[in-house]
Amino acid sequence: MRPLESAEIQLQEDALQARLQAVFTALGVETAIDLMRSTFSTDHSGLDAALDAVRIEIDPILNTATINNLIDMTSITDSVTDSTDNSTMLEVSDPTALETAMTDIRAIADKFDQLRAAFANELPNPSDIEDIFSSDFYNQDDSKGMFLTDMTTDPTVVGISFDSISVSDLDTTEKQRQQPSLSTPASME
Repeated sequence: MRPLESAEIQLQEDALQARLQAVFTALGVETAIDLMRSTFSTDHSGLDAALDAVRIEIDPILNTATINNLIDMTSITDSVTDSTDNSTMLEVSDPTALETAMTDIRAIADKFDQLRAAFANELPNPSDIEDIFSSDFYNQDDSKGMFLTDMTTDPTVVGISFDSISVSDLDTTEKQRQQPSLSTPASME
């Protein structure tokens, strides 16, 4: 297999950007972003939000890439060996729902940041973190009060950090948003 020429790479980058443009536009990402070299903050906004909204799956046997819009569940499939099949674009059926979902994901990530900050150097009082969780929060069979007592008396939780947060099955049509349920911290330092 021969190495790709820079012109071929640029052509594929342009094609990928065109395919993702509906997502970029819905989330306010500029139209001429350099997908190979642009820096961005990993804060669930801008380009990061767009990347959060899609998943690309490669099938090495069929030599295809499937690009999935994780919010409205649309997808397109592309042959990675055919440079002429670049006309199918990933659609965004409801740009408002996409933006709402990304706003909700940012809000959930903020809750995890608040939790990390509260446990950064010491165990907080339960009252210091109770507003992070909804009033009807349950973790498995533990009520919010029991969960907060467990968390704020466990010295191994000091310095807690979350390497990444994955949100799935987010219902953006619910009138009242529910707080995320925590079952196990992603990592503890």
